Amino acid sequence: MSGMSKEEKLQKRAEKNIAKRMLENQRKRDKQKSPEYIAKEKANRELELKALHNLKVETEQAKKVRSKFINRSNSNQVGSSSLNKKWEQKRKQRYNERVWKGWRESDSVSSPVIVTKLSDLNNR
Repeated sequence: MSGMSKEEKLQKRAEKNIAKRMLENQRKRDKQKSPEYIAKEKANRELELKALHNLKVETEQAKKVRSKFINRSNSNQVGSSSLNKKWEQKRKQRYNERVWKGWRESDSVSSPVIVTKLSDLNNR
């Protein structure tokens, strides 16, 4: 058998564990002193405080997504380019030809526009 008793083995293992725990605690304290950790903790505290007051917090990722959609919506507006205006005019022309065809071409006479006033209706 080895030259150590059970108690000596336990004592040695306990010392080893204590040294390991002390090293882990020292690393943890060093990490807590770092500027990155402090900034992260401060951000978490602010987030919790805003959550308590029911304030909506927009994350960085949400801001990026929102800015992409804003940029996209500004660039592709209908009627913003001459090409869009041209096709819009063609669509209107096709609509008018399809819907108002019989009304415009009846008797080859354009119908007069009739304007009525409320007072004329009351006098009847």
